This record gives sequence, C-alpha cells and structure tokens, in this order.
Amino acid sequence: MIRPGIALVETGLLPIQFKHRILRPIQEHQAATFMVKSCIYLFRRYAPIQQPMKSYLTGIVFILILADHPIRSQSKAFRYFTDEDGLPGMTVYGILQDPKGFLWIATSKGICRFDGRSFKRYQLKGIKGFDTPYSFIDKEGIPWFYNLAGEILFVRNDSLQRLEIQAIKPAANIYSLYIENPYLYISWSQTSSPATYRYNIFNLKENKKLEHNYIFLGPKNGELIGYDYSRRKDLFNVYKVDKNELIFSQKISNKKQVDFIYEIDRYIHNSSNLDIYIASNFIRIVDSCGNLISNKYFPDLTNENIKYISIINEDELFINTNKNSYSFFLKTGLLKLIPYFNNSINTIFEDSYNRRWISTTDHGLILDPNNSSQVINYNQGFLASNEVYNINHLLGYNFLGHNNGKISCIKEIDYIKYLNLPGLGRVRFILGWKSKTLLIGLDLGIYILNSSLNSETNCSGMQIGSLKAAHIKSDSELLVCSSLGIYSCDLNELKNGNCKEFVSRRELDARALCIKKYKGRIFAGTVNGLYVRGNNFSWQKLLNKDIFINQLYNYKDSLLWICTDGEGMFQFDGSKIVDSLNIDFGLPSNNISSVCYLDSERIAIGTDNGAYIYNYISKEGFILDQIDGLPGNEINDIKYNNGVVWIGTSKGLFQISSNELIPNQEKPLIEISEAFAFSRYGLIPIQSRLNHDQNHLKFNFQTRSLISKSALQIYYKLFEQDTQWLKSQSNSLEFIGLAAGKYNLQLKVLNEDQLSSEIVTKTFEIYPPWWKTTWFNVAMILGISTLGVGYSFFRHQKIKREEAKERAISDQMNMLREEALQNQMNPHFMFNALNAIQSFLTNNDQFNAMKYLSKFGRLIRMIFEQSKQRRISLEQEIAFLKNYLELEKLRFKDKVSIEFNIANDVEEKSSEKMIPSLIIQPIIENAFKHGLLHKDTDGRISISMEFVNGQFICIVEDNGIGRQRAALINTWKKNGRKSTGLASTKERLGILDKGKKMMGLELTDLYDLNGNPAGTRVVIKL
Repeated sequence: MIRPGIALVETGLLPIQFKHRILRPIQEHQAATFMVKSCIYLFRRYAPIQQPMKSYLTGIVFILILADHPIRSQSKAFRYFTDEDGLPGMTVYGILQDPKGFLWIATSKGICRFDGRSFKRYQLKGIKGFDTPYSFIDKEGIPWFYNLAGEILFVRNDSLQRLEIQAIKPAANIYSLYIENPYLYISWSQTSSPATYRYNIFNLKENKKLEHNYIFLGPKNGELIGYDYSRRKDLFNVYKVDKNELIFSQKISNKKQVDFIYEIDRYIHNSSNLDIYIASNFIRIVDSCGNLISNKYFPDLTNENIKYISIINEDELFINTNKNSYSFFLKTGLLKLIPYFNNSINTIFEDSYNRRWISTTDHGLILDPNNSSQVINYNQGFLASNEVYNINHLLGYNFLGHNNGKISCIKEIDYIKYLNLPGLGRVRFILGWKSKTLLIGLDLGIYILNSSLNSETNCSGMQIGSLKAAHIKSDSELLVCSSLGIYSCDLNELKNGNCKEFVSRRELDARALCIKKYKGRIFAGTVNGLYVRGNNFSWQKLLNKDIFINQLYNYKDSLLWICTDGEGMFQFDGSKIVDSLNIDFGLPSNNISSVCYLDSERIAIGTDNGAYIYNYISKEGFILDQIDGLPGNEINDIKYNNGVVWIGTSKGLFQISSNELIPNQEKPLIEISEAFAFSRYGLIPIQSRLNHDQNHLKFNFQTRSLISKSALQIYYKLFEQDTQWLKSQSNSLEFIGLAAGKYNLQLKVLNEDQLSSEIVTKTFEIYPPWWKTTWFNVAMILGISTLGVGYSFFRHQKIKREEAKERAISDQMNMLREEALQNQMNPHFMFNALNAIQSFLTNNDQFNAMKYLSKFGRLIRMIFEQSKQRRISLEQEIAFLKNYLELEKLRFKDKVSIEFNIANDVEEKSSEKMIPSLIIQPIIENAFKHGLLHKDTDGRISISMEFVNGQFICIVEDNGIGRQRAALINTWKKNGRKSTGLASTKERLGILDKGKKMMGLELTDLYDLNGNPAGTRVVIKL
C-alpha cells in the first residue's frame, strides 16, 4: 500500500537555507560587479587629465575579471510540469503507474492522469474535499484514492466514482486502507475503540470486524499482511490478516528509539528473497525462514522528525523529514542526502523505464530523465547570463559568450570567472591566436586577452558594422564578417593599439554571418548564399542559390556543413551539395544554428526547436529538447569536448555525456477505447460477428507515451494480406459500407524516434444477407439447373434448326446492308461533283467546266461499273482514284499539291488483290472538302499504299485546317444535310470485319511545333 503521511497536507514556503543556496551566489555576483564599477569610477576620477584616452581605457580592461565562484553543485537537468501544463495543483502527493503505463497523480486540488502530452483531471460532483494525499493501485490496475474527509474514490471506465461507505463513528478517520478484490480492508482511528473491518466492495452491507487493529503492509505470497498497531509500543507482530496467523514478531527493547509517525508502513519482497518491513523509523530485513537479519534504525533523523518514507525500488527508499530529503540503499545501508529541492520533495516514484518522477510541495511535478545531464545557469550564480551564445574550449577553459557582453570561464568544473566587456554588445566569437592569446569579438569591437585573461588591447568603433564572425588567415591577417560585408584586417595594428589602421579593406559587399577554411580555401556564409575567396581578394558566389546561411562547420577537411535559416542544412564537397537534412528527415526545425561531430557516426545539430542527434551512417536520429532536461529549446551553439556535449541555449547551459545521448526507449501504447457499429437500433458494440446492415463501424483509440516529444503517429491495416500501413490523421477510424467478409484491423503507433508499439488487433466478420449466402445460391442453382435441363431436352433440336436458319438470314442481311451503304456513296459523290461544275460555271470558267465535266463523265461510268460489284481489284481502285484526284486537282487549281505513292509490291499484286469498292475515295473527298477547301495556299495531300505483314495499308494525310476548325466553319450545316462519307465508311468496314479486328479506320489530328492544328492523317486497314 502506498500512502503519504498526514504532514504532507501542510503547505508552506521554502526553508530559509534553501533560498540562501539560490540567492547567495547571485548576491556575490552583484557585489563583485559593484566593486569593479567602483574601481572604474575611481580610476576615471583620479586619472591624470593629460593622459591619452587610449591609455587608461587599456588599464580599465585589465580589471575585467568580476568574480571567482567555486561551483558547489551544479543542478541536474529536470523537466518541470506545473499548473500551466494542466496539473490541477502545484502540491503533488502520490504518483502511481497503472499496467497500461499511464501516470496517476494525486494533488492538493484533485486527481489527474498523465499520458505524456496532457493532464486529464477527474472530478466528481458533491465530494467534500479535493486535497487527496492518499493513493494506491490494486492488482487489477484500478487507481484508488482517499481524501482527508474520509471519502474513498476510484477510477473505473474512465470516470471518477465514490465508494459509499460510512465511518463507524462520525469522528472516525481512515487510518489504514487496502483493496484486495472483492474485499476492502479499512482501519478507523480517532475513536474510543479503534477498529478494523473487512467489506465486500460489491455489497457493502456484507462486512466483518477483524480481531486485530491492523496497519496494512501489502500482499505476501498472495495474502494480505499487516501488523497490530495497538501493540506496536511493545511488539512488532505481523499477521496474515484474513487467517489471523502470526508470521513474524519482534519485541521492542528500547522504546525511546521508536518515533511513531503515521503512514510510513511498507512491505517489500526483493530479488534476494528477503522480506523487508518498514514501520515507524525502523527497517527490518527478514529471511525466508522468518529470521531477523538486520534491524536498521535512523537515530540521526529522529531529531529531524521523519514525515514520510516511500519505496523508490526494491533497493532504494525515499525518506523525507521536516529538514531534508534522503535516499536509503537497503543493500549497502547508505543514507544519502538528496541535494536538490531540499525538503520540498514529497515522493520519488520510479517508473517502468527507471525514470524518476518527483512530487513536490508548491513546485509541481518534476521528471528526472535519469542520466548524467546537468544545467548551469545564472539563477545558480554560475553564469554571467542565461543566454549562452557561443561555446569555445581554449587555454584550459570552457569559454561561454553571452548576449550581454560578458564571458563565463569554466575551468575543470571547479570554479568560474566572469569577464565583462562593457558596452560592445553580444559576444560573437572567441578565437585562439598565437597559442596563448585570445581574440574576442563583440558586436561593436574586438579585444585581445592574454593567457591570464587580462586585456592587452581593445579596438571599438571600427565603422564596419556589427561584427558576426572572424577567421585568422595568418599571424597578421584577420578576415571579419560583419553586417556590412567581409573585411581584411591587420592583427599587428590591432595589437599595437592602432585601431584606425586596423581595418584595411572591404572585400565583399554582403551581410556575412560566418566564415570557415575548407580544403585550403576560405568560404563565407551570407544572408543570400555561399561565397568562396579567390585570388586578388575577390569573392565568388557558389551554388547559384539564395540561402540564409547561419553557420559553417568543417569536419576534418572532408565535409563542409552549411547551416541555414529556413532550409535545413546541406553537405558540401567544395563544388556542389551532396546531401541535405531538413524537417522532412526528422529535424525539429529547418532553422539550424550549429552542428558538431560527436564520434565517427553521430553529429549533434542545434535548431531553434531543440537539438537533433543524427547518425549519418544509419540515417537515423532523435530529438533532444526540454523534456530531456534542456533549459530551453532555442539552441545557440553546440560543442563537444572530452566526452561531454555542451549545449548553449537562451535559458542556460546544458551538459550531458555523449554516451547518455540515446533515443526515447519507452515503447508507446495504443489501445481501442471504443468500438461500435451504427444500426437501425442505434449504436451497438462491435462483436466478432455482425449482420450485413451493421457495416458502418467506428473505432476510437487512445495512445500513451510519457516522454513523447510530439504527437504520436498512428497507423492501421484492415486486412491480413495488406502489406502497407496507412496513416490515421486522428485518434479514430470510421468505415462506411464495408462489404461482407472477414476483417482484421491492426493498429500501431510510432513515437518521434520511430519506436513502435505492440500491434493491437481487432478481428470481426460481417455476414452477407441471406439471399447472398452460399446455401441460398446453391439451392437456386440446383433448381434452375433442373428446369434448364428439362427445357433444354425439348428445345435442343428446334434450336439447332433455328440457328442454321438465323445464320443464313444474318449473312443475307449483312450483304444487303453493305450494298445499301455502297449505293449511298454514289449520289453522295455525284452531288459533290455537280457542285464543283456549278462553281466553275458560276465563275464563267467554261474551259475548266467542260474539262471537269468530261473527266466527271468518265468517272461516273467507272462508278456505275464498280457499284454493281461488291469487290473490285486494287488495280481498278487505283485507276479510279487517279481519275478522281485529277478532278479535284482541276477543281482546286494550284492551291493543292497531290502525292500518290504506291509501293512496288502493291503495284505487282494490284490485279490480284481484291478490296471493297468505293472504300478509299470518301476519305480523300473528306480531306478536300473539310481540310483543304478552307486553306488559301500550299495545300497538300498524300496517298500512300503498302503491304505491312501481309495486310494492305492505305494512308491519306493532308495539311488542312484540322477537324476542330472545320467543324466550327461548318456549324451552319447542323440543321441541313449531314455529311455521311466518313461515318458510312467506318460502318462498312465494321460490317466487313465481322469482329475480327483486321479491318478498320484510324484518324489522327496533326499539330505543328507550336501546338496549332496542322492537318489530319487517316489510316485504312484492309
């Protein structure tokens, strides 16, 4: 049973000594600042007036060291949850974890559940108090609570419920409580006769008073045990509660050692097969035979007044007094002071992944990721400012540049110095020069410091804009990036104090932010792209891409990483981009501030939304952010030194061993919370079998990952044979109109590091309607088959005779239909020809009219001869077409050129090959009438004939105006006669082909290079 003590309900301010631990370093820092300012004032007040300004400014900078602070104890990195995150109250008592992995948290203002992303508060109308310090989880995973008003509460079916049990007397309080379904065991106190009862949870009228007055310790070998608190001043007697069987007894020899306090009673059976009893301020360790092995007493803590003891794990206990908090290790007997939060801690709970959750008084809920990470910040008195802008490891120091012009110098993690470079803005770069000299650049100036961190000289007011970065090209040349461009500077002039001569030339007119040497060349990143320095101090832009470059990082001269603002980061090999990383590959943001290598496989990438640890061999990575203990997600710089990763943020410095950088190992959880089908009777739960009209289904599910940094990704499959997982956009799935069949819904969830949950499966089957069942179909088939056989027997002979007759009639009908279509062509062509003659006569062109009429007469005779035949030779067809083309050429004069190409094998077989009569001429006529008639000049038509794989192919191609434009011109004909030449030819070929797909007609619209209509091609296959 897990219960905090009554004293936990008392809230108050932090102890004075706790405040001093925080405020004292800050006060020391302020005092040191005051001393330096006083020195500067006195120096200015009494310095000789005739001395040059440069001389005493140099003297002032020699006393820039503000203070030396021993680092007493850095703070572990924690993740804080407060009422702003949804926690009901800032005073947190018990923390529990149910079998599904959810955390249940009891606070001074109510009960809540934490799923990793939000706190869900549970409320019940009419309860007497929200202050609920007592909680535990029974073996079925149900969380139980009871408050100071004596109300017993539990959560079932995701709702808070109250167990309606009355105290034995109005003044009675719950002294000890335990649930072992179906029984509730309860001991009442503050009455004239303390008593213990056992209730049936499902029938509270069924109760029994037990023989002893118990403090319940928990289950031992499946049976509840407890000790008799009415005898505890003399004897520590442990019984099996239901059987009233004594299993362990110890006589109390020195009553003065016993500090009787409430609610600290526990029992543990550890992996060493030892029983550990915790009662009062004693810890008794007993072997499997009941022999007392150890009896641990805490006399040193008696004066501190033990308030609470809880179990962290089977080897470690948490002890809270009115002064301090401690860890006690059962195996070693070591009692260790917990350095953080002093006595504000109420409990320490270790979850299934060995992460520690700390409940506090007035400080909310705190997560300890259980790694070696540390946070150093200004509030502890360790840094000159919380905003760590850049990190450098030089001269045995770890230099941290801040936004306020100060530098924190940490050496060997034992003391810290503050350097104040006033009035020149943010620290932009710290470079080593000539092994024992530092070159420090700020927004508005550059300082040179010696190895003792004393200033040698400074240079400000250089009129080159705000400084951003620098690169020492040689012992005497410095390249400086600024808001106005890139400048070449003489370091010897700076060292000699000649600030005016320091800047010699501006080489690039572009806002430059970073500069790096790579493969012997100097590269610079600007707000509009990447540049490389060439000969004669000239700069050339690379990549032909305008990108905002924040930082450049050279790794062993083999790769240059380009960090951008808004486009992620790129790998550059000196001439081109070879790889890239962005938010699509898992980065928390596309705004990259910094990058550094951790080992031969991993790099750390800083963004404005956390860091990303990327393995560039396996192409996998994970996010490191505030939930891992970072003081802030805005990363300014990342550096690696001697196995430790240093991360500078806008809210302090974060340190962690590179070996501790691992992805989230907690497997997320997904479970189906609701599954129902829509039916005419309302919503019904989904069973393994559903009717055909219950095919509109909805599944609601919930997910959980206690340290997930983003929304979990949910995937599903509906059929066992599915190979691809589909992504769900919400925590529910709805299927409408599912067909009858068997279904196997599978669900899984991935966290931000792509770790998958266990697969959850829901199997069900939708039955078809009775008229679609197998037995019904079989019966129908048998019945119909019986009738069909009988009917077929009497009709068989008759059908055979009728089939022969129908085939003969069909052949005759096809022949007559073909002849009718053939006869339709004659008047059609003659009408067009007479129109042409009429046109000549109208234009008084008698010569051409007579010539055309003569040729027309010969053509008419050929038509009459061919119309009497269903098939003619290819030789006759060619002669007919030549005569017809001469007429059309005469009609169109010089507007149209005609090409007639006949393959040699066609001419050789033209007398033998038979084709349908009048089958090609309508296609040629259609080209003249619709394609070339409206074209003013340069008309062309070509007719080619050949054999392809034994099949006769005729291609008619023109360069007319195209079918679409011709259709627009001829719109006036819609209400008149409709042209039927092309349609009739298609229909004739369809009849003649008889479904064999050997004969046909293909039309293709032609277009020029600009996409304009350029004629039509017709392919005739015979």
